[in-house]
Amino acid sequence: MWKCESMKVSKSNTQFCIGGWILAVCVLVHCANAASFSAVSPDGRTRTKMVLAEGFNQPLGHKKAKSPQTCLFAKDELGEGSVAFTVTPVNSLGQRGKPLSAAAEANVACDASFEYVFDTSGAPELKEWTEANLVPVVREWYPKFVEMFPSDGWKPFKKLTFRYEEGIDCPAYTVKSEVTLNPKWIKENPGDVGCTVHELFHVIQGGGYCKSPGWLTEGIADYARWYLFEPESHGCDMDVTASKVRYNDAYRVSANFLNFVESRHPGVVRELNALCRQGKYVEADFWTNRTGKTVLELEDEWKGRRSAL
Repeated sequence: MWKCESMKVSKSNTQFCIGGWILAVCVLVHCANAASFSAVSPDGRTRTKMVLAEGFNQPLGHKKAKSPQTCLFAKDELGEGSVAFTVTPVNSLGQRGKPLSAAAEANVACDASFEYVFDTSGAPELKEWTEANLVPVVREWYPKFVEMFPSDGWKPFKKLTFRYEEGIDCPAYTVKSEVTLNPKWIKENPGDVGCTVHELFHVIQGGGYCKSPGWLTEGIADYARWYLFEPESHGCDMDVTASKVRYNDAYRVSANFLNFVESRHPGVVRELNALCRQGKYVEADFWTNRTGKTVLELEDEWKGRRSAL
């Protein structure tokens, strides 16, 4: 599910500095703000580019503060691997709070060009599932999608965040480069990694999609899932001849339609994505100019009511 920027989740801008509450990560070397630290790990190696995951936005011990849910984690200076640090809250008097539990830890995976934060604090019981299923899929397919779906002037997000949130009314949703997953859905459907791939493609789509039809937003994301990531599952196989089935029904139905057109006009999905990303998609013009037929004529062919010419 795609959510436009106007619906983005708010984040705390709380500053942590000397004189108030600070976060000590093993040996604290430098403190600039809540999102930038350097630290020395127990093995003596300096780590940089610390990440403060969302949720730890009040000092420990504050009468209104909830139990801390997130930790600071570091990107290795070499740009590879995953590094996790235990975080201990420390106040200005040097008094230490209870270290955050291992169950609340997040994981930062760093590749040559991208950084991925997997925050399991909202569902600690899914940490193992995340590491075994979500992390490798994201690291493989985000760079692939970036390469497969370029467009003029587009710069992919360099940092992606995946988090869990109980009680949301859908399997997952995406705002800019942050994907929020429903723990209940994952626990009931542990084999549905493709759901996260659908959301991953929303990150690829970019903000211009807020100006585009919803059927294309969700249809292209499901096309990426069912026809690129897991074509062997045949998840979009269906009888499209029923009168109630329309090309703009979104999700799997629209993905099936797009795959039909792509098979006859290669590159059309990539071009659609670029136009939608730029906010320049015009339905009355695109299909005729690109295929020589209106979208309704293509729909007739797709549903078998018209012979393809």
